[in-house]
Amino acid sequence: MNIFRSVMSGISALLLAALAQASSVGNIFFADTEIEDPTQGITVEYQIFGSSPLAQQELSFYLSDDDDAYTGIELTSFRVNFSCNGLPVPNCYPPSGKQTKFIAYSSMTTDARSYLNSVKNQCSPVTLYLVGGLAAFERTLSLNTASVGTVKLPDFLFESGTLEPTVASYDETLTIKYGLRSVCPSSTLPSVGVFLTDTSLQPLIYYGAVQALGPYGSSHTLSLNIGAPIIGDYGIALVADIFETVTESNEDNNIGVFSLTLTAPSSSATISHINSLLNGGANIDFIDNTPELHVIPNFNNTYMPINKGMTVLNAKD
Repeated sequence: MNIFRSVMSGISALLLAALAQASSVGNIFFADTEIEDPTQGITVEYQIFGSSPLAQQELSFYLSDDDDAYTGIELTSFRVNFSCNGLPVPNCYPPSGKQTKFIAYSSMTTDARSYLNSVKNQCSPVTLYLVGGLAAFERTLSLNTASVGTVKLPDFLFESGTLEPTVASYDETLTIKYGLRSVCPSSTLPSVGVFLTDTSLQPLIYYGAVQALGPYGSSHTLSLNIGAPIIGDYGIALVADIFETVTESNEDNNIGVFSLTLTAPSSSATISHINSLLNGGANIDFIDNTPELHVIPNFNNTYMPINKGMTVLNAKD
């Protein structure tokens, strides 16, 4: 029993010594306070104070979007070697002074990589705190923050659209539905120009422009009368940001085109029959987003009189 008590007393002494010699991490900084692409890695600065009976300790860093050191996600962790001396209880000291650590994307936790990827793709930067902590000890908040990510420009394009009917006499009324969207918002609202074009996408008639309702775009239903006694194959072209008032990340994806065949007027019975066939099935003529504005030479410099044959029937954010 005396031997057992002696051993237990020795272990207790070691534990008390370990607690008395606890080390901690502080002076934590982001080396860069503006990080445009966090997937390229993050450099941190820190300092470890105190001493420990352990020759190694695990140092962990966390990312938090507030100043609470106990929220957020783990960024990475790694072992720090201490220099030891002294018996029977080792006295180990951390590297002295400021330490710098580059945290590569590949060494980040899965949660951190996923989170930083989402931050990278957000429309505006987020402010993040850095938190450091040694295993089993309190965490410490960084003395600065970092702005992570960049401001993204809007990019308006047509996410959907239908034209009904796609085969019609030139005196029929057409219905156009489209959705104009941008992932990132714009403080300036773009307008969509509506044109009749030939099969080479050269503009023939300009019907006017419809302004978007909100910073992310909107959906619209238009009523359109061709307004000219013409027959043959044509296109109805929608040009986003027709007045070029919005600076976009991609200026070459702003056009959508429907195919349209115009015929001479028929009897009312024939027209009714054609419409019933077209309206009885699914909308098959979805908007074609493949044409790029820069390959259509005349849209940017087209100043055509407005044909009054277009009416906005419905619009919503």
